[in-house]
Amino acid sequence: MVAETELYDLLGISPNASQSDIRKAYRKQAISCHPDKNPNDPAASDKFQKISNAYEVLSDETSRESYDNFGTADNSHAGPPMDDFMNSFFFDLNRPPPAPKAKDQVVDFDVTLEDLYNGKSVHFAIEKDVICKLCSGSGGKKGAKPQTCGRCSGKGHVLSSRQLGPGLIAQMPTPCPACEGEGVKIKDKSKCRKCEGHKTTKAKKKISFDIKKGMVDGQRIRLQGEGDEVPGAKPASLVFRLRTKKHDTFRVSGYDLAINIKLTLLEALSGFEKIICHHLDGRTVKVSVPQGRVIQPNETLCLRDQGMPLSRGFGDLYVQCEVEMPSGYWMKLQDRNALAKLLPNPDPKNAIQEGEKTENVKYETSSMSNFGRTHAPPPNDFDDDGPSTQCTTQ
Repeated sequence: MVAETELYDLLGISPNASQSDIRKAYRKQAISCHPDKNPNDPAASDKFQKISNAYEVLSDETSRESYDNFGTADNSHAGPPMDDFMNSFFFDLNRPPPAPKAKDQVVDFDVTLEDLYNGKSVHFAIEKDVICKLCSGSGGKKGAKPQTCGRCSGKGHVLSSRQLGPGLIAQMPTPCPACEGEGVKIKDKSKCRKCEGHKTTKAKKKISFDIKKGMVDGQRIRLQGEGDEVPGAKPASLVFRLRTKKHDTFRVSGYDLAINIKLTLLEALSGFEKIICHHLDGRTVKVSVPQGRVIQPNETLCLRDQGMPLSRGFGDLYVQCEVEMPSGYWMKLQDRNALAKLLPNPDPKNAIQEGEKTENVKYETSSMSNFGRTHAPPPNDFDDDGPSTQCTTQ
């Protein structure tokens, strides 16, 4: 007698089904209930997940026995992801330890826009792991031989228990802590006195690399063989990932640059000739707008080939123009009638005609960031059109 039959019912089999019956039932249910075959069924994905979970539990004798004896309230959310679950049961503990492999080291390296525009040579010292010269990476004294690890019997892994859910415990392989997954170890009295059995020591080395013109934020520079060393494997690579610092003047997107400039009302109306910026290579950039060309507020000018360098050519520089209006104090000192003769008057065709009822309202300075902050009060839960009533004491 099993504690519950929910998982068996999901697969449409009896609690006495064999492993072959379980596999056949799972394949049949998985095909018929797959979300791709049932695009109009919103519950198809959830049902498919439950079927997969049932198979995970019942396809293993240990987890099936635990389920038959104790059951589970909700096994679909218990335990690790499916990959970890399946790997724990199909991992071959008798296979030899994996070959040593040096892991590449990725380092974020801050650069300026000037560095990316002009290029730069970088020189500095790093500290990394190198194979011990005294023991040549063996970890032991001269003549010392590594012995098979007694804890894992040379396999490099041991079994450890892991709770996967209520009443569900699995034996999972983990690297042997005694030999660090190598399967062999050097006795303490035979360890190398320089590296103390670690096989590598720390060493400083001067390195250099070039930041080439046209490199961009996030680009990687790989220095092959300049990373940490591991006995029996090729040295790792040292990878520098470029991170661009925020610039005080320019904004960058891809290979294009952008800046903001301020223009007086006179410059916007009558044209101008002015230096707008110091570029990233040190030169000054001058822009000339002829008289008769009126610059509108927030208008953007595009300067071709003034952006970041490409393999062939350059990106563009976008110049957003902010027109500064004169102050109220300046306006008080001017002759309004004289200005009215110089500046264009409103088009009467666009004027709104005054109606029978006109209200002269006051204004105050604000910002569009405040737009939408005025909210209506929440509606009452009860709509009572009749007179309000109060409780009275008897």
